Amino acid sequence: MARVRIRDQDGKRRLVEARGKTAAEARRKLQEKIVNREPPHPSQRAELSKTSTMSELFTYWIAQKTKTVSPQTITGYRQAWNAYCAAAVGEILIREMTAGKVDTLINSIGERTMSGARMSRIVMSGMLGIAVRFDFLSHNPVRDTPRPTPKKSAVRALTPDELDELRERVRNYSRHQTIDEYGVVRPKLGQRPGADLEDILMLLIATGARIGELLALKWDQVDLDSPIPTVTFSATLVVPRAVGERLFRQNFRKGDAPPLTVVLPPFAVTALRRRRAMPTFHNPENALFVTGTGNWVSPANVRRSWRAARGDDFDWVTPHTLRKTVATLVKETYGVEAAQAQLGHANTRVTEAHYIQRVTLAPDMSDALNKFAPKT
Repeated sequence: MARVRIRDQDGKRRLVEARGKTAAEARRKLQEKIVNREPPHPSQRAELSKTSTMSELFTYWIAQKTKTVSPQTITGYRQAWNAYCAAAVGEILIREMTAGKVDTLINSIGERTMSGARMSRIVMSGMLGIAVRFDFLSHNPVRDTPRPTPKKSAVRALTPDELDELRERVRNYSRHQTIDEYGVVRPKLGQRPGADLEDILMLLIATGARIGELLALKWDQVDLDSPIPTVTFSATLVVPRAVGERLFRQNFRKGDAPPLTVVLPPFAVTALRRRRAMPTFHNPENALFVTGTGNWVSPANVRRSWRAARGDDFDWVTPHTLRKTVATLVKETYGVEAAQAQLGHANTRVTEAHYIQRVTLAPDMSDALNKFAPKT
């Protein structure tokens, strides 16, 4: 027989023993018993152990996360787990999880979808962080795996000529007309698509706002009568991501950022005054953009109209491209700090890395470089 007393986290010493036909066998079995031993747990973690499955760990982890994060984030976590992780690692025991298993999982997901790989890594890191806290693992194996790194594409902003062309395409689409072979213009039958698309484009290029924050605007957030007209973005629309969810207005900006007030250029003030004077028959939320049934205009529906209006040669242009276009113009005119302030970022790093088109034409330095010319 081999025995040893182990002092657990509660301060108490407990006897662990094992038997074998020989002393060596008894010591070996005792060592195995110590490795696999489950020390007494506080009541809040009693439902889990080293031999619990990853599916059981996910159930515990997601229940804890619901207390601290938004419902749409929880939906994203659940979707990542159910779509990518559950079948692959759900039945593996917590104690069996290694960096190799995590790396294989994330790499296989990344071959299909890079966004799914990033979200799955977040989920796995959170879950196994719980396992470390509960002393089921000595360290979090996710930290030993590389982050999924998609190939970064260069930021591209619209040129003035491209913006004029885009405006014209949106205008023609919103007219809901056809031109026959003789040049006769006739209205199309049916409901007019993209009725608000021109004004949405105008406000996106006038403010640099995100599409969800723009569509969440109410008229009391717009000040057109002050000497300096402004609009304040303080909410966003959350698009449903799972069956049973509905579009709703979230009373804070992305990332719980503080409200952002921007000054409106004259062309936007003119367009908004015209829009304010238009009759609205059912608008219970006093929204700038409202459907015929009095609901918020969905960003998904705007993007659908946008794709139909822009044409195939502008398939790289999304509503978010206009945010990059604004950032690039403001940076060129006033500097990167001004672009950061216009977009409401916490620092210039995000603005420079993801929203400003890089200058690819160096200034004329030929006079200075000519000093290196060979002497005759």
